[in-house]
Amino acid sequence: LRTSMLGPELQGANGLLAWFLSQQKTCKCFSKVIFSGLPTVVLAKIIRDYVIPKPELFGVYHVAAQPISKFDLLKLVAEIYGKTIKLIPVDQPVCDRSLNPARFSAATGYVAPEWPELIRIMCNYKLVNG
Repeated sequence: LRTSMLGPELQGANGLLAWFLSQQKTCKCFSKVIFSGLPTVVLAKIIRDYVIPKPELFGVYHVAAQPISKFDLLKLVAEIYGKTIKLIPVDQPVCDRSLNPARFSAATGYVAPEWPELIRIMCNYKLVNG
């Protein structure tokens, strides 16, 4: 599976989510860097529900959500996590490494929810499981 992930870490605070949640008052966010990964809790469920039951899957499959800018992603995280912070859009760099999940969707029927729902799933998992 080829993907990118967003979510809480077991140790440290090096990932995007932990870094963002540790920011105070203002945060510069890339408005032209595109992300299409998934929350770790969602990816775990995809593996459990769609990959493990299908041993006939082989090769490389892109597993992804709809592309979103990191600015818009972090704006949703702030809203859903209840974080009060001023986001400052930064137009450089420009980078789109979003993945096309069409092959995985065709093979499994999986289509990722919209971003607000993905962030709510991640936030609720954190609230329930610490």
